[in-house]
Amino acid sequence: MSNLFLKRVGFSMVLGMASLQALAASSDDFVDAATEAGIAEVKMILEWRDESFDRSYVNNQVEAHEKAVELFRKEAASSDKAELKAFAGETLPKLEEHLKHAKELQAKHGQ
Repeated sequence: MSNLFLKRVGFSMVLGMASLQALAASSDDFVDAATEAGIAEVKMILEWRDESFDRSYVNNQVEAHEKAVELFRKEAASSDKAELKAFAGETLPKLEEHLKHAKELQAKHGQ
């Protein structure tokens, strides 16, 4: 599996979470959805005992990024909170790039 993909996603997540925490007080619904997605990902990792780690990981990354892209598109297009709308709009291209890379890896290692 591509270590570069893992590094990019990890770095982007750290930066994104720092920015997201700054918006948390005024944007509870969006933050709740993002937090639930993170918790679901941790639960998936804990259940990977019987499957190939690479296959499980990449399939999970595709699914998680598809959900994240959908959520961020919605917020970028229709949020009534200017800061949240701007954050979603700025972050969306990175998420779309990660989704593209995850799908490429899925074609090689997943499903």
